[in-house]
Amino acid sequence: MSAPPRELDNCDPALRRAWHPVALSDELPEGTVRQVLLLGQLWAIARIDGLVVAFGDRCPHRGAPLSKGAVVGSAIQCRYHGWSFAENGACVRVPALGPGAALPPRAAALVPHGVDERYGIVWLAPETPIAAIVE
Repeated sequence: MSAPPRELDNCDPALRRAWHPVALSDELPEGTVRQVLLLGQLWAIARIDGLVVAFGDRCPHRGAPLSKGAVVGSAIQCRYHGWSFAENGACVRVPALGPGAALPPRAAALVPHGVDERYGIVWLAPETPIAAIVE
C-alpha cells in the first residue's frame, strides 16, 4: 500500500526563506499602515518617507497590533500606549518614560529579513531568502 500524496502546507517553515508578494504598491499610500497575513503570521506594512517597511504585527509592550497604529514622523506608533518604532524595529519613543529617558533595549519590534518593492508589488521575506526576487 502506498503512502498518501504529501501536500505542501502553505505555512511550511521552508517557505519562510523566500520572497512573497503581500500587497500591490498602490494599496499602500504614503503614511498608511495595513495588516497582511503571510505563512500564518500577521505583519504590519507601511510606507514611511516613500519607503515600504514591515514589522511583526505585535507591539512588544502589550501585544497590541501595530497595524492599528499610525505613521507618526518616520516611525510607526502603536495605538495602545504610543510606543514608536523606527524602520529597523528599534523603539524610538515610550511616552510614559518622558523625553530623553533611556529606552529599554529589548523594546524592539520584530522585523522580517527583508521588504522590497518591485514591479508595483510589495514583497516580504520573513527569513534570509535562498534566492533573489525574480527579475
